[in-house]
Amino acid sequence: MPRVSSEELERRQAEQAAKGPTMVIKVNGKSRFWNGARISYDNIVRDIVCEHVGNRNALHTVSYAYRRSVKPGGTLAPGEDMEAESGMIFNAIVTGNG
Repeated sequence: MPRVSSEELERRQAEQAAKGPTMVIKVNGKSRFWNGARISYDNIVRDIVCEHVGNRNALHTVSYAYRRSVKPGGTLAPGEDMEAESGMIFNAIVTGNG
């Protein structure tokens, strides 16, 4: 599957910028800027992880943890979203074929 074009990436970033404050999150060990009050499984897998690896049809397990919070971590499933917080840590791994 082709990589995301720079124009498409810019369009997505502009959409996110209109959604809320910028914060820093980590995805698979890399710092990323995120704009928006909420973040979803699809945001992590399609917009962030697959931008680099290119397999949008693979099934992923997306786990998360809070950097400075007593809140427990968990997992996001396809179709789920949650409130985003600066410093959140996400890990996405391929767990099957779609």
